[in-house]
Amino acid sequence: MPAFEVTFGHVGSFPGRPATRGRPPHRPFVLLADDGPVFELHKLLGVEMLRNGLKASDHFVPHLTLAYDQKFISRQPIEPISFVAHDFIFVHSLRGLTKYLFLDRWPLPLAS
Repeated sequence: MPAFEVTFGHVGSFPGRPATRGRPPHRPFVLLADDGPVFELHKLLGVEMLRNGLKASDHFVPHLTLAYDQKFISRQPIEPISFVAHDFIFVHSLRGLTKYLFLDRWPLPLAS
């Protein structure tokens, strides 16, 4: 797949962790990506995962986490923010530890 542009046109909160045992809620506040090639990449990866005997998810919400807060912000439009994805990086997120292992990187060729 060639390099592609990712555009974020909305912000909002995910439900996150609810308030429990006196602890306040912990909600991610995120930039939300618009439809575009990032969805095609997800689809292509899912097909290959299934072909290789792995599970693939239909649920996909491309986002960039900006902060965590107690407040819930409904989805709302923003002035678009874009960047070009030049690489695909395979990352293992160690849940709950805020630690990420970068397993491999593949360059995406420039579109001709």
